Amino acid sequence: MIFNPFSSIPVNPKSHVRGWALVWAELLGEDFESTNNLYLDHGINFGGSMNLFGGVTDKVIDNLTELLLNDSPLVSLDIPMPNYAEQLSKRLGQATCHPALGHILPELKKRFDRSDTIKMEGLCKTSVTIGDSHATAFSPKGSAILRKNGQTLYGALKNGVIQQQIDSLRVAPERVTIVYGSIDIRHHIGRQDNAEEALTKLCSGYSEIIKQIEDDYLVKVEVAAPVPVEYEKRRIPKTGFYKGTAFTGTQQQRCAWTAIFINLMRKHGHTVVSPPSSWYFMDPEEYADKRMELGSSVHISPVHYRRYSDWSTPLLS
Repeated sequence: MIFNPFSSIPVNPKSHVRGWALVWAELLGEDFESTNNLYLDHGINFGGSMNLFGGVTDKVIDNLTELLLNDSPLVSLDIPMPNYAEQLSKRLGQATCHPALGHILPELKKRFDRSDTIKMEGLCKTSVTIGDSHATAFSPKGSAILRKNGQTLYGALKNGVIQQQIDSLRVAPERVTIVYGSIDIRHHIGRQDNAEEALTKLCSGYSEIIKQIEDDYLVKVEVAAPVPVEYEKRRIPKTGFYKGTAFTGTQQQRCAWTAIFINLMRKHGHTVVSPPSSWYFMDPEEYADKRMELGSSVHISPVHYRRYSDWSTPLLS
């Protein structure tokens, strides 16, 4: 069973958080109900601390009690089990903390301490998708995903992130999908003195590392197109802002930069994978409403992820 005792996995099919849990379920061959193992999914946006905005509620206590009563092996997904017992201990005595927490906390600590860990790279068999937070949407079915939320292509090239992600795999993949560039177009290209020149330089460096990976691993790499540019008035969390803004450049400018990026990568001889071409030409507000996840997000809806839907229509040209 894949679960989170502190923040239930959303049931809305358009939730980016649920989409990540669904990928784990697919790769593990599990679902949200079976109990051979208990897989704790910390959430796609987990930053090290549990989110208990309502405090340690009756529901949280019920979930933690069920965890204690279930003797199935406990497995932490993607990271070693955080010190949840210590984090919970800081809630003791607070007005929003259920009084039962103090009674079960010692056993919870033992339960968490005995957990194992499974990393996504360990589930890579033949296919891997690496990139920023958009990697989940672009990954083909069966592909493991290694993502770095908020990572720009510029930073990934500068710091060797792409090579590091590939090197972390236990087995050499037969298929690699790389997903970077959307954040650069959203926030950074428009801040350069010459946007087209900056894109040309960025894509040239991108092409070099792709060719190096293809030569070193004898694999064919496909490159993700940047995501379509959505409605400018769509409200997104401040975590998606850069220097106080949700984006830089107009919707029309960012669409043009997206097309330039795609065409440059194609000219370098790379296979470029994208959502259906119609998404790039539809009304931006309609795209945001019909193709993106819940209202305050920059991501494609899990309903329309590549691994679950038809992305076989011709690429934007």
